[in-house]
Amino acid sequence: MQHVGLAVIPGDGVGPKVVDASLPVLHAAAGRAGATLDVLALDWGGEHCLRIGAAMPPDAVDQLHGLPAVRVGAIGRPGTREAVQAPAA
Repeated sequence: MQHVGLAVIPGDGVGPKVVDASLPVLHAAAGRAGATLDVLALDWGGEHCLRIGAAMPPDAVDQLHGLPAVRVGAIGRPGTREAVQAPAA
């Protein structure tokens, strides 16, 4: 069976609920295609920004490199010091 990497960034607000609701569908679709998902959960977003001063770590692109898919929920919240954006590649 083929293993497919999927990064999951639930984000903030309603994002985690939406992402959580979508994961069973993604797992089922992968199964129908003869694959399994290897999920890499990442806690990036507005809350992460408040904790460390950036929405994503400096090595975010490196962490995502090689993964064929990323599932992203809603990102952002009041109080962050910066616009929540992915770092430039």
